[in-house]
Amino acid sequence: MVADLGSGRSEEFAGLLAAQVVGLGRAAVLGATIAAGAGAEGGERAILVVAVPAKSGLDAAAALRAALPSVDGRGRGTPTLRAGPAPKTAGLAASLAAAASSLAAISSARPTRVGSRSLKKSFGPGADLLGKLIVGASLA
Repeated sequence: MVADLGSGRSEEFAGLLAAQVVGLGRAAVLGATIAAGAGAEGGERAILVVAVPAKSGLDAAAALRAALPSVDGRGRGTPTLRAGPAPKTAGLAASLAAAASSLAAISSARPTRVGSRSLKKSFGPGADLLGKLIVGASLA
């Protein structure tokens, strides 16, 4: 699932939604524009969340690293759930596309199987679309 959650969402909401998607056995690349918080310059900042199923062979950290330059962000988290707050919101769409592209490249480069599922199935029914950088529905 690749989606721009729009504005007014929290970092916690994006993380919880990503965890829900992973719970269904799918990878998630989510972005949102959130309030910058007290003492921050400007009123908004971007947040990127990349989450992948545990034994999928996908690399959430690599996908987030590919995404963060567009928004001047930094990443943190676990190998399967990474979040990156960023001061710039203008590059959010490009960041989502970069993260999706990174995961799609890893998936297509590894035709191995995880249990009874292929890595391609980790992306769900829209797996072929990820390779073409089609970003999913906006939930704004």
